[in-house]
Amino acid sequence: AGPPAAYAIADVDYPAASDTEVRALTDNGRLTGLATLAGVPTPFTYASGAFATLPGGSGFAEVSPWGISGGGTVVGGASDSAVSPTAGSGFTLTGSTYSLLARPGWPVTEVRGVNAAGTLVGYAFDPGASTSVAFLYDSATATYTDIAIAAPGWRKIAHTINTAGQIVGSVDDGKTAYGF
Repeated sequence: AGPPAAYAIADVDYPAASDTEVRALTDNGRLTGLATLAGVPTPFTYASGAFATLPGGSGFAEVSPWGISGGGTVVGGASDSAVSPTAGSGFTLTGSTYSLLARPGWPVTEVRGVNAAGTLVGYAFDPGASTSVAFLYDSATATYTDIAIAAPGWRKIAHTINTAGQIVGSVDDGKTAYGF
């Protein structure tokens, strides 16, 4: 099967933002991303022509969305303080309720993708040691599974997972990025 015969391209610009970055799209047309309003990162969702700002997380300096499920669950990372934006937790946001995730043994966790079954993927890292691990998280059992990646590089990120459980991601050694 080849590509579709026609494409529909639409601008998605958050009103009054200096930057709008769309990061994820669902099959039903929902989007999530990050806009910059007066120098402030502003996480949002977009559906049916309307933007909605994500609710603020208590104690978070910044909420950074990376993925969204068809049901509207947003996933990403939340930094704990403006002083240390690389110290933080992964999150899921369902409705207005945040649930935080922290991969044991790692100072930073970031969730990048979620599928219809609620399985999460992302990565955990230690910015001081330049090490990371890509992971799959089973929310039903609260179990992390490391994703073994043979490619060289310290930043190993699982970006998204589909309904079939297939995961895509990248590995970066600071000079070259590899996909998996």
